[in-house]
Amino acid sequence: MVMSNYHIRVNFWGEKNTRTIFIGTLTILAAGLLIAVFAASDSSAPFILKFDGIRGISMFGEYSNVLGLWLLGFFMTILNFVLGEFFFFRDRALSYIAFSTNVVLSAILFIALAVIVHIN
Repeated sequence: MVMSNYHIRVNFWGEKNTRTIFIGTLTILAAGLLIAVFAASDSSAPFILKFDGIRGISMFGEYSNVLGLWLLGFFMTILNFVLGEFFFFRDRALSYIAFSTNVVLSAILFIALAVIVHIN
């Protein structure tokens, strides 16, 4: 039996900027997961997922919806990292746009999870 020494090579990890963006994004995502798991799991009542100042509450959900929101953001982040890796040697500007979008996406996700937990 032949064992191959195949290693997955991640191209963007060699640059300081993209590595910093990756670590920052994962840190924000981990903080959002901690909020979703520990702070939101205490409540058994339906969660207020959508509201505004004029019409009031317009959408309720379960605890699984809060975790589903985090999972959706996580998969979108993974997709952006795959696209950034794909464009890394083809067009560096598109790669940086994909990586930078991850920071914004994870920050918006963190804010949304914090607001949902704070309201409930």
